[in-house]
Amino acid sequence: MRKRCIALLLCLLTLAALTGCGESSAKAVTSNGVECYRVDGVCYPAVFGEPQLTGEEITALLDSGDTAEMAATVSTVPDALRLLKARQQDSEDIDSQDVETTLLRGSNQPRGWVDALLYLLAGDYAESGRIDLYSSSNYESYAAIVQDGLYYAFDPFEIRGDCWLVLSGESYVNADAQKLADTLRTARGFSTSAYTANAYPVLSKEEQEQRKAFEQREYTDEEIQALADSGISFAEACEKISTVADAAQFLEARGYSFAPDDAGTGAELRYQLNNGGCVGTSALFGALLNGDYDEVGYVYVFWLESEHVFNYVKQDGVYYACDFIYGPVTQSGTDARRSCIRYSGESLSGLFDAYAQQEGSDIGNAVAIMYTTAYCGDPTMPAVWLRDSADGHQSTIHLSDAEKDTQQILLLRDGYTFTF
Repeated sequence: MRKRCIALLLCLLTLAALTGCGESSAKAVTSNGVECYRVDGVCYPAVFGEPQLTGEEITALLDSGDTAEMAATVSTVPDALRLLKARQQDSEDIDSQDVETTLLRGSNQPRGWVDALLYLLAGDYAESGRIDLYSSSNYESYAAIVQDGLYYAFDPFEIRGDCWLVLSGESYVNADAQKLADTLRTARGFSTSAYTANAYPVLSKEEQEQRKAFEQREYTDEEIQALADSGISFAEACEKISTVADAAQFLEARGYSFAPDDAGTGAELRYQLNNGGCVGTSALFGALLNGDYDEVGYVYVFWLESEHVFNYVKQDGVYYACDFIYGPVTQSGTDARRSCIRYSGESLSGLFDAYAQQEGSDIGNAVAIMYTTAYCGDPTMPAVWLRDSADGHQSTIHLSDAEKDTQQILLLRDGYTFTF
């Protein structure tokens, strides 16, 4: 567990003096058959110890708006739950599963709170991960955190002071993560369960600084809104907008919305219509950012019966995958500056693994091909609907010569053949 340089007096008088704590001490209770502590409106297994942060410190972290600082400072289950509980008290009704948005503004999506808990505690315990439960019409997720060789399940969307888990029965502790997932699956009536370990990699100080630099903006919110309200042309927007954060914020300020690409996927057309699907929106962001980074390009994903495309950019030797459709465009009210980034690394080769880990399902059996090309004008993405076949499936993807020169295949599923 990361060490935090805070002098703590381990007596009840000091614990009682912690500003913002709703109770004078961590009270011992039993919940779901497990010995727990109850403090500050939060109930959790006692094996995770007592809180280390005061209420004032948690409030200061939330007020700072710095999620990296939150993750660096919070290092225990009780403090992470207390911080999330405090955020839930002023949570906005936002349909978002994004970690940054959940920590900064809240969310009405349980998955966002699970990922936020795992993000805060990444690297602080021997292991932590996400449990995903699936059925044909529903989905749920839980966090799992290891302490003393046992996995404990958490539902941070339902943080209460009177019980550890809002579930009947016991057995929500197990030495085997998959068995714990299966227990939850049975208890909740789902058909499939999966466990993803270490869903959030621990970023070094250098990586955190790189991420902060990447998220920097050239304009304030007010300046971006003024640009959006001025009605600048497509060409002017391409000239004035030069960062990922400003591009996302600019389109949000214009009221850009999701719509099928039926009217055309060209970047200028999508700008004029002020809406688009994944292909047109990726083309628009590619055009806005063209020439502003070391490299700008597209990531293409062909599923067995669907397809998707999003952008990547390269800055200072680091690649960032930016999915604007599954970030700012479809999540009303999200922080567009943060919610688009889904992956970063020194190579695109690890993008599929990161993508699969974040999706939390066996997408290796659902994706036929995933590949990238550098920006070469508007993207070329044919409407190829792939069908699983015992005999394999052949398909043609039409790329320009320039796109072919920069193409990199990240995944090709067995049994599928593509010509370009």
